[in-house]
Amino acid sequence: VLSQSCGSYSDSYCRDWKLQNVKRSDIEQADIAPLMAFLIGIPFPVNSVGILPIDVLNVTDAEKALALKTNAEQILAQFQVKM
Repeated sequence: VLSQSCGSYSDSYCRDWKLQNVKRSDIEQADIAPLMAFLIGIPFPVNSVGILPIDVLNVTDAEKALALKTNAEQILAQFQVKM
């Protein structure tokens, strides 16, 4: 995704790597596990509390909806076990 600059993330990395024309998108550490699981097509990790960052995915709305539903069901099941 392109933008005019690194925005509020202008730092030495942005300049040194010539990333001024690339939009930066940060992802929380906990969200990496569900993202990787989605990308390689395996179930979300059982003990993951991460939320799938759908804004970085290039898939259809139907695929996003199904992935979010699955992610939410997994988090709910984990919550119910702990209660």
